[in-house]
Amino acid sequence: MHNQPYPRPAEQDINITGHLLVLWDHRIHLVIAVLVVSIIGIVFGALAPREYVAEASLAISRPKMVEGVTDTTAVANFVPLVVNRTVADQVIKDFHLADSPYHASATTFFDTLVEMEEVRNSTVVRIRGRFFDPVLAADVVNRIAELGAEAVRRASQQEGIQARDYIKQQLDEAKQRLDTSSERLRGFRDQAQPELLKKDVESALAERSNLLKLSIEIETEKSRLAAAERELASRKRVSTVQKSIDDDPAMMEAARNSGTQSLLALRLQSEVMNPVFNILDQAVAESRTKLAALERQRAQLSAHKLDGSELSQLKRLYSTESELTRLQTEADLAQKVYEQLSNSYETARLTIVGRSSALQVLSRALPPDRPESRQLARTAVTWAVVGFLIGAVVTLVRASRRKVVLPAV
Repeated sequence: MHNQPYPRPAEQDINITGHLLVLWDHRIHLVIAVLVVSIIGIVFGALAPREYVAEASLAISRPKMVEGVTDTTAVANFVPLVVNRTVADQVIKDFHLADSPYHASATTFFDTLVEMEEVRNSTVVRIRGRFFDPVLAADVVNRIAELGAEAVRRASQQEGIQARDYIKQQLDEAKQRLDTSSERLRGFRDQAQPELLKKDVESALAERSNLLKLSIEIETEKSRLAAAERELASRKRVSTVQKSIDDDPAMMEAARNSGTQSLLALRLQSEVMNPVFNILDQAVAESRTKLAALERQRAQLSAHKLDGSELSQLKRLYSTESELTRLQTEADLAQKVYEQLSNSYETARLTIVGRSSALQVLSRALPPDRPESRQLARTAVTWAVVGFLIGAVVTLVRASRRKVVLPAV
């Protein structure tokens, strides 16, 4: 059985014990391989440039003005806002990390040079960077913290900013409508002058209220004039008066002296102005004058169309008041809408600040005063394992090619 050649894997199962025996037979070679590779790893580790690690801590601050929000905000929601290619590309450009010795790229930046770690059961995250220059390490980490905090702030406020900008647009339109409606109202007032028109209408109505009284006075005066004219027509301007000489003492004395008795029976006739006629004539003249004045007054009222069934000034007043009411309503509505939008805009501005979560820098990175440990022991162990694996693979491959007879289990 021991004289049979090493079977191929396709013919039967792998003989694990046989492989271990082969490795044990070549243990000296394996030890040499482990030692050589370990020494090489230690040499490379000792000759490698020293790395400096800088670290900054950030905390997620909760919204200040929103009830019911606690500090248990998911940190994972904010990590992509910091660890992304945009931030990496900006930092690489700022510090020229694409050049030697780092040759960083936006794709591998957060895998090779910088890492972000969440602190369990807290809202704190750490940003840790490894560089050959301590000052560069601190500057890069602080720059990433600043860019990350700014990105979180913008993302957190974006929704509120969009709402604020939309309200601002509506506010500007409402302000324009308010200015337009106020200007139209003011222009209409200046042109229509409703107060003056109202006074004119009140005066016209007062005159119109006297129109009936004026008409009655005119008809009364006409009746009085007609009666006076009829009475005047029935009377004579001059009246003939007969009287005896007894009424004249001078003529009586002359008749006595003449001794003629017939003269005593003599009667005299004379014409005198009729006083009643004069009185009636004066009354007629005064009545005609008064009637002319009254009719002239009514003619003036008619000229201003105050005696018609409709009053044009009153219709104009109604139209003016209606248009004035409409424009005032538009202005009041525009003012109310503007005030509401103005309050909403200010509320939105406060909300952006009050409800926005943000990353706050708890501690900035400082340039480390000593490099990271080379970890030579761990390096030696790692390289020893690698050396052992390489030696084992080489030994088994050589044994397989030589068809070494493996002991059966």
